[in-house]
Amino acid sequence: QIRVLLTKSIPPWQPYVGQLGTVLPFLKSTGPDPAFCRQRAAEMIGRLGPKGHIAVPDLVDSLGYSSAALEAEHALLRVGDSSVPALIRGLRARNVDVRAHSARLLKEFVRHLSETVPPLLGALRDDASSVRREAALALGEARQVDRVLPALFQLAKDQVAEVRAASFEALGKLGCNSRKVLEVVRPGLRDLIPI
Repeated sequence: QIRVLLTKSIPPWQPYVGQLGTVLPFLKSTGPDPAFCRQRAAEMIGRLGPKGHIAVPDLVDSLGYSSAALEAEHALLRVGDSSVPALIRGLRARNVDVRAHSARLLKEFVRHLSETVPPLLGALRDDASSVRREAALALGEARQVDRVLPALFQLAKDQVAEVRAASFEALGKLGCNSRKVLEVVRPGLRDLIPI
């Protein structure tokens, strides 16, 4: 039943009844609130912990709804390791929010670094800056310096300031104290700040 709540949407007839409600007030329909349903369903699945693994694909889809994304994130973390494959697939979702949230959540699954680093490296080339930013921050937790450094060096030249900043932060978290890192990060000090 909880999985049904996650996929619940507004019935196709509800907008028409709503329009009639302006003329005939007794027909005014409040109907089910799909956002509320998604939030509560995600909370309940989170309480199930690992037993809620069957709902992981629906939880990943719920990351695309801003009103339910936080609850879906918490539920995916509580479900645990079985969330990782669906989150990796989430990096290729059509919805930008699903991709960004998936990247952010993957950094929490440190036991799966060997699985998550390659797709996160691919997410650095995403068209959406929010996805590139979250992927960079996740890679900062990866501790696989040799695989991650070249991509972060490249990302430090991104056109979007938030993405460059995420690259600098990731480089700092990796703890690489080298001349090359310093050469890449120093131009960030010269970024123009609007007054």
